[in-house]
Amino acid sequence: MKTVAVVSQKGGVGKTTLALNASLALARRGWRTLVVDADPQGAISLSLKKELKVALGLTEYAEGHKTLRDVLLPTRIPELAFLPVGGIKDHRPSKVEIAESVLAKLVDQASEQFDLMMIDTASGLRGRTHRVLRIADYAVVPMQAEPLSVRTLQGVLETIAEVHDQTGLELAGIVLTMVQSRDDISLETVQEVWNLLPAEFVLEGFVPRDPAFLRASAHGVPVSLLSRRRPPAVAAVFDSIAAELEPRIGLQTEDDDDLVHLLD
Repeated sequence: MKTVAVVSQKGGVGKTTLALNASLALARRGWRTLVVDADPQGAISLSLKKELKVALGLTEYAEGHKTLRDVLLPTRIPELAFLPVGGIKDHRPSKVEIAESVLAKLVDQASEQFDLMMIDTASGLRGRTHRVLRIADYAVVPMQAEPLSVRTLQGVLETIAEVHDQTGLELAGIVLTMVQSRDDISLETVQEVWNLLPAEFVLEGFVPRDPAFLRASAHGVPVSLLSRRRPPAVAAVFDSIAAELEPRIGLQTEDDDDLVHLLD
């Protein structure tokens, strides 16, 4: 199993949107995927269903009151499961600290059932988020296409480099988010990122700013499930991102020799 932490120095950059929708896209590509909500505020839980904010989850697992089987939630997509953050009572996040050893145990147990664990984290790089990075194989960094994000990027990369030296964590890539094609500043930021960083650091796929994401959040569904007949066009970006992430995070697809070609 590959463990991927989705992390960002600042909030409001589309981190949860990326974690949820990329996980769905990867599950649809056949990978048995577990989405873990490690944000004490329950960002993914709230995005999917308000009732999930009070569901049992990671907190109860960490406290030893529940097994992984007790807190896993299946979805209508067989390859996709969800682990809520848990511990939220009276609309207040739990103050229970999740030890690195507990996270490592979670990875070990989940590896028996899943090919991929995608962990959504709280914004910032300390505390629980830092512990998640230490047990992860890869980090994915969403970066809003605006100047302030460029200034915070160095700190994110330095933290990932420090953890890499200690645990072997790798940067899977930076995903530009909230890109506005008609906004000069947004496009200039995209160009600046491409000029500043090695090409292999930044995924070609990016997430545009689109009202479909707000509608999806309001309805508690990933954007590709807003309509059965005609999903929003923007949903296709996550298929592209998923295809780019596969080789970056070590998910191996079939070799060409295993394919059946139409013509000899």
